[in-house]
Amino acid sequence: KFKSFGCVVTIAAASASTLAVKGKKVTDILNTPDPIKTLENSILHELDTIPEENWHCLPTAVQVILTALLDNATKQHNQQRQRQITTLLNTLQASVIQRLALPNTK
Repeated sequence: KFKSFGCVVTIAAASASTLAVKGKKVTDILNTPDPIKTLENSILHELDTIPEENWHCLPTAVQVILTALLDNATKQHNQQRQRQITTLLNTLQASVIQRLALPNTK
């Protein structure tokens, strides 16, 4: 159960993110070659599609999952996992900033 504020796609992505990680171990989520892309693809699989103008909803949902995992790692005093997730969050943030900086090609 969660609270979500935002557009319909943001709420749908948040809901899909819970389905994407349900029943998975933290190690299953984090120990893939590209955890961010894996989470994005899992969420997209649940949603089927996202309108292009709502692309930002996908990394937002991934950020929420990673932030929850970071909170859990912090509570468990797992510094190695904290560093791993912090690096992923920084990578995600940098990719969002880069995408925002790209000129619109339409």
